[in-house]
Amino acid sequence: MSDPTLTYLTPSPSGDALVRQPWMEHSSRTQTGLQRALQALEWRSSACSETVAAVRKDEEPVLPLSAGIDEMLAALDQAKGAHIVLHCSTRDQYWRAGVSDVLGMTPILTNLIENRSDEEMLASSRNRLADVLKEALSCGTSALLLLNLVSDMAETLHHIAIHQAIQEMGDPPPCPFMFMVMGSEGRNEQTLKTDQDNAIVFKGDEEAHQAYFIRLGDKINRMLDAYGFDYCRGDIMARNPKWCRNLTAWKAYFTKWVSTPDPMAVMHTTIFFDFRYAYGDAGIGDELRTHLNNLLQKRSELFFYHLAQNTIGNAIPLGFFGGFKYPSGVGLDMKKAMLPAVNYARIFALKNGISETNTIRRLRLIAGTEHLSKTDAGILIRHYRALMKVRLEHQIARILERNRTADNFIIPEDYPAETQAFLKEAFKKMRDLQKRLGTLYRSGY
Repeated sequence: MSDPTLTYLTPSPSGDALVRQPWMEHSSRTQTGLQRALQALEWRSSACSETVAAVRKDEEPVLPLSAGIDEMLAALDQAKGAHIVLHCSTRDQYWRAGVSDVLGMTPILTNLIENRSDEEMLASSRNRLADVLKEALSCGTSALLLLNLVSDMAETLHHIAIHQAIQEMGDPPPCPFMFMVMGSEGRNEQTLKTDQDNAIVFKGDEEAHQAYFIRLGDKINRMLDAYGFDYCRGDIMARNPKWCRNLTAWKAYFTKWVSTPDPMAVMHTTIFFDFRYAYGDAGIGDELRTHLNNLLQKRSELFFYHLAQNTIGNAIPLGFFGGFKYPSGVGLDMKKAMLPAVNYARIFALKNGISETNTIRRLRLIAGTEHLSKTDAGILIRHYRALMKVRLEHQIARILERNRTADNFIIPEDYPAETQAFLKEAFKKMRDLQKRLGTLYRSGY
């Protein structure tokens, strides 16, 4: 990072005061820089406690503050919620830390919140993020943690946009509501090229309250577009009256899509069933997720059959003789090439009542079941991570080196022979998943 105006808080040498340091003096590659960033967390009272039970969730790993960066990143990589608990022995205090904290991203997020009225800074946030991602890649950080880093930035920008939009409305929301994100963002897998997939669910009378939330959704969508989140080409956004409904209407949507899985319904489920709470009343999201799980526990095999056929129909970018196959002049679409793994994980997570939406964590949770052996899950996760890394490296290069917008299209022949061989191996693994689904859900069900 090179912006000298960007600063972060760190304890003074005496430990009894806070001082500001220029970001340019902080490097996440150095243990010294890492320790400064982590020690600064001690001053975040909302995340700090004298007991581990007060901050720890889902059996998160507990590490000493003196642990090295590699050890912390490895623990984060395996943690269910992508957080670890750090223990400061000198003060005997504990606090939760995520990848943004470990890699020094927290000061950037804090600075964005403090300067949320600076639209130019907010709009350029993705370039700042690209800088951090490039450094994290050079440190060997896993794809899962890199995606968590992107997610932290996206979540910060969403909160800023929603807060600003509510203020501009003049009146507070008339009833409890939830702003939810879907698709790749719902899976915490958004990259530097992600458009908006979002919606609003509110409790209360539709006739009385929908107009307010449509206007709110429109303001949020406009702000997110200004921050670099492109409008959804299919208009799956909160400003669309179809996707700004009360909880009763959303439950009816989910019921219809499961019970009558026509092609359009299947398309909607691949987006909306990966929903994740982003802002508002989290209880609304819990109620909607419970409704979905109850529907699927009825074992609607016809529904899963159609989901499987949708996956089997995805073209793998390999030709008959094993060479790369993609449209000339366009490039190989890495997003589409990775879909078989995303869809496979979704199918069996939904089938087993697993509420997790992230692909890698879904694969871990179904590993060892009849649907995926632990060995195959490990291989698939390694391939998926590496494909995501190639995809992120391509997007970072376009932003930082070529001054272009990020996209998902690579020219595989431009990569070294070793990388090309890996890509072919990974795409064959995607084809194997399709074959497995074809066996489980034979045509003509």
